[in-house]
Amino acid sequence: MTNPGPVRALHAKLPPAALRLAGAALTALLLAGCSPGGSEPAAQASTGETPGGLGPGTVGSSPTPPPVLPAEPLVQQQQLVLVGSFRVPVLGTRDEEGLRFGGNALAYDAGRDSLFLLAHDWNQLTAEISVPAPALADSPDDLPRATLRQAPADALGGRRGNISHPPNPAEARIAGQLRVGDHLLVAAYHYYDAEGEQVASHFSRGRDLSAAGAVRGPVRLAGPTPPRWLGGYMGEVPPAWQGILGGAAFTGLSGIPIAGNASNGPTLAVFDPQALIDAARQPAARLLVGYPVEAPLAPLEHANPTWNLSSELGGAVFVAGTRSVLFFGRHGTGPYCYGTGARCNDPVKPYQGTHGYPYEYRVWAYDAADLAAAARGEIAPQSLRPYAIWPLNLPFERDDEHRIGGVAHDPATGRIFLTQREGDSDGMHPLVHVLQVDVTR
Repeated sequence: MTNPGPVRALHAKLPPAALRLAGAALTALLLAGCSPGGSEPAAQASTGETPGGLGPGTVGSSPTPPPVLPAEPLVQQQQLVLVGSFRVPVLGTRDEEGLRFGGNALAYDAGRDSLFLLAHDWNQLTAEISVPAPALADSPDDLPRATLRQAPADALGGRRGNISHPPNPAEARIAGQLRVGDHLLVAAYHYYDAEGEQVASHFSRGRDLSAAGAVRGPVRLAGPTPPRWLGGYMGEVPPAWQGILGGAAFTGLSGIPIAGNASNGPTLAVFDPQALIDAARQPAARLLVGYPVEAPLAPLEHANPTWNLSSELGGAVFVAGTRSVLFFGRHGTGPYCYGTGARCNDPVKPYQGTHGYPYEYRVWAYDAADLAAAARGEIAPQSLRPYAIWPLNLPFERDDEHRIGGVAHDPATGRIFLTQREGDSDGMHPLVHVLQVDVTR
């Protein structure tokens, strides 16, 4: 069975230039604090943000004295080490059952030493699995296998489609999860949002997936950043950086269809997760890095080593004990092309969409000191650039789309968990790889 995920296309209904202009106009409207369809924008929390999403002040204003930043190192390519890997449980017998073609939206639960992740992409159900001791092996068949902690369930209680107006469950995709205390935060986005219908992005609920009626959301994070820039991966901000950046957690989303209504490069906004959990509070987001279509990280419709429309992200980690924020994803290293796989000489993506065959796993590394400058309003979020970009070599790679489903971090041990979509020997189940940063290398 081929990958059953929906076709990832940029262009439909309108020519490419028209789609980009329409999306850019919509994004500008949202950044100005307006909502499509004349609905009221979310209440702005008192964060000192300006319409550009920069935090206190604007670029060029008199900055306050910069805070003293932690004296921590930047992670380099050779310091990211594979500890080992493991397999996920096999559930059911049909292709659309269990964790086949799943692995997105990874979240680590330190209290249970477990992982939350999405099951089959069609069903958008969340499961919880154990974390066995990872191993190095010559074949996926020789790896240890996790056990099931909680069976796949609808973590959002039927509310997923409500991120859009009008509601559209068929287009709503969960792209991020984060465990905070006894709660599980969930972020979702409207997959092919050519009309700008997404109006909210985040949910909170308890960790018990069988508990009904425990969901808050969807909630729009207050501020000028469009919800479709935020409804994806999440992670923790290390305590030493929370006051500097303005939040205890981060969220973002990049590399999705409709470039004019998305961020076109690694994206990160900080927020207070407790404000999302507490129904009496209004959470707000502060954008620190993100790229509108008129100011992408790199030319979108051209082959380049940095970013284009073949690039996508699976998640990000602010590595504890360092000042590095690492974004994990994939990038097409070949000629950029839009069309079918046959037209674009892409044997691994036969469907209509963007192509850049061959593909590689990729890390985009950002300096938290630059994010701190954006938080102070000294630099615009679209002006930030990674301090390094490098290929990520994972075991058992094959000639495929090189998709990373999700990334999670255990700050206490330094472990980084990463799901390699369809990485197991059956070509359907994801593999979980465990990485560690060794700053002595």
